[in-house]
Amino acid sequence: MKIKYLALVLVCGMIVLTCDNGTTSGGDTGGNGSNPGGAWREATISGFDGVIHDFAFGNNTLVAVGGHIGDPLVALSTNNGTSWTVINIESQTESNNNPTAIAFGNGMFITTLISGGIFQSENGTNWTEVDYSYLYIGSFSFSRIFHSDGVFIAGGRGGAIRLLDTSDTWEWVYMWDQFPDRNIQSFAYGSGTFVAVGAQRIAHSIDKGASWTRVTDSILENIDIRSVAYGDGTFIAVGMGGKMVRSTDYGLTWTEITSDTFGASDFTTIAYGSGIFIAGGYDGKMVSSTDNGVTWTTVSNNTFSGSYIQNIYFGNGRFMVTGWAPGGGKIAILTVN
Repeated sequence: MKIKYLALVLVCGMIVLTCDNGTTSGGDTGGNGSNPGGAWREATISGFDGVIHDFAFGNNTLVAVGGHIGDPLVALSTNNGTSWTVINIESQTESNNNPTAIAFGNGMFITTLISGGIFQSENGTNWTEVDYSYLYIGSFSFSRIFHSDGVFIAGGRGGAIRLLDTSDTWEWVYMWDQFPDRNIQSFAYGSGTFVAVGAQRIAHSIDKGASWTRVTDSILENIDIRSVAYGDGTFIAVGMGGKMVRSTDYGLTWTEITSDTFGASDFTTIAYGSGIFIAGGYDGKMVSSTDNGVTWTTVSNNTFSGSYIQNIYFGNGRFMVTGWAPGGGKIAILTVN
């Protein structure tokens, strides 16, 4: 990768701490539902002022990114979220814009900043800028970054850039035909297919994200899609107003999922791991499925009840859920049995 090296000043920007483990909740946490796979553990990353936007796991390290403008933060844990090290990365990025997305692949963490800019790190502590100026896309703002099948893909409004594990050069991918004036909100990969979603659009790619085909299905016209995940031969995309769709043919065709469990919940995130899909959103509600999205159950966890869930991530045998809470740094962890 072509990178620009920045001065690293970490002594004043690093806080080492042990998180407040809070309460460990089992089948009854004040909600009417069930817990797939095990019991939830609530925790607060002390010193993390603001919302945690995203997680990634690699090199035996769990990395969380977020904060707020003026206080860009990264938190690291090498013991599955029991204790954390919080770092303010402003001195490294030379920007007070917080990171909003992160992915791990090919031995490297890569994060994107809210107003544009990409940074990489092998250990989550020392960050260097990724140079993609040769693409002439200016301060393109990336809403999501994803890694799978040997390629990083970072998406934004009407386009994306990608980096193959075998290359040092980022490539621009024109996607305005698939996402005109729309942000690409999420990516997923499975069965040799990448799927991208955003607003009322879904597109798929079978060449590692080099080219994309829009799904022209009328079922998508009234669904504001925000996130997608893949597991066990099934793609599931979720959206506002309790809407979900699923595909079992490589993202070519989609059918709507209906369940009394959904209500009018605005689903903004979904993840898959160990045979379980978990989705959540603005009202703090989570639902889960263990049969590839056919039936759904309310998850019994009230960590973000009355607030909103920002992101659900699965890695290293654990679901990590983050959202808004007073003081910031709040997470819920589910270790899957």
